Amino acid sequence: MEKLNLSEQQKSILKGNNIWIDIIGCLLLSTGFMLFNVLLIPVGTNQFDTMTKVFPLWYLAGTVTFIAMAYKFSKILYLIFGIYFLSLTVGMFSGYEFACYWIGASRPVVQALVGFLLILIGYISETKLKENDEIKEQFAQTYNWTGLLIMFIAMWIMSFWGFDLAVDSRNYKFEPAAWEIWLANIIFISTTIWAMCYGAKKEHKLFFDYGLVFLIIESYTVFCSRIWDKFPYAISSLLLGIMLILTGILLAKTYVKKQK
Repeated sequence: MEKLNLSEQQKSILKGNNIWIDIIGCLLLSTGFMLFNVLLIPVGTNQFDTMTKVFPLWYLAGTVTFIAMAYKFSKILYLIFGIYFLSLTVGMFSGYEFACYWIGASRPVVQALVGFLLILIGYISETKLKENDEIKEQFAQTYNWTGLLIMFIAMWIMSFWGFDLAVDSRNYKFEPAAWEIWLANIIFISTTIWAMCYGAKKEHKLFFDYGLVFLIIESYTVFCSRIWDKFPYAISSLLLGIMLILTGILLAKTYVKKQK
């Protein structure tokens, strides 16, 4: 193992340092926090109804517990669970919701801000890295990729449902204003381009990859939700095929011919 170019965490896993016990322990502890949080919901209320607002005390407790354990024992696994509970606290990834089923991003502006704060923490952590401090570097990378994921998913939700869910509790209709959708899409596209430019400038592949992937997702979203039914279906199918081919060429050019 010493001759291979492995990280300390990979060496630890290969040496069998109880990684599976850690995973099972985290899952059981998470289940406990989540079930205790369900007890906070008034009796007879649908726990997935966004019209019922309950302060997620046990989600917050899970966030503090896992992040404290992450820094105490220097384990990335605990940090990932801590950030997951942070996302649950602000209403993301919480199960069936109006916004997008399992994603559950019913308050996308708040969730986008949380994603941005995670990226900011990752940036600050990177600036304070000491040489050969592998654990802290992995912590910074974890903050970056979770922050980018949460922020871009929230912006994606905003791009077709607006900044907040205009829900009529009787009919469950979504009626965002046209200017709101335009602004949300412009912000989303601008952010993806910023991530690509920042990633290219700083040679930070993670930012470039996320920016490119979500720019492609946004392009398909706009096409399928705004353009598809404006043309005859034959022409729309032809345009979609062209988009798929161009996407394949772009990805091949970016990741195959130019590894850097």
